[in-house]
Amino acid sequence: MSFELVPGLAKKMDVIELETSIVKFESNYKECPWIFVIPKIENKGNFTDLTKEQQVKLMDEVSLASDVMNEVFNPDRINVAMIGNMTPQIHVHVICRYENDPHWPGTIWNTEKSPMTDEAAAKMIAKIKEKFEEKSGA
Repeated sequence: MSFELVPGLAKKMDVIELETSIVKFESNYKECPWIFVIPKIENKGNFTDLTKEQQVKLMDEVSLASDVMNEVFNPDRINVAMIGNMTPQIHVHVICRYENDPHWPGTIWNTEKSPMTDEAAAKMIAKIKEKFEEKSGA
């Protein structure tokens, strides 16, 4: 069985492929750098659908992603969330938050989008990818 992303995640910008996950970039909130860590496991929608081994590996890669985002963007907080109400494929949000971002202190969900340019997104993605490669040898 081959692994495929659901359409909503597939359209996000590529960052890097890790050992067991794909990392994608969210470009709709320029004030809050945001990535998704998506395990390459077919037809799983909930964390509890994963084996214990898969859960541990996913959390290892989410931890790596959090470290990467922290080092690249130096946020006040890193928000990590696994909310799958709208997207049926398991994925983990790793979001940089700043006390002066327009969405603070609330959640970023359902707030007004502030898309970045493709050029700005490409620059952020390059920095994120470089840090992933440095930290993981990917």
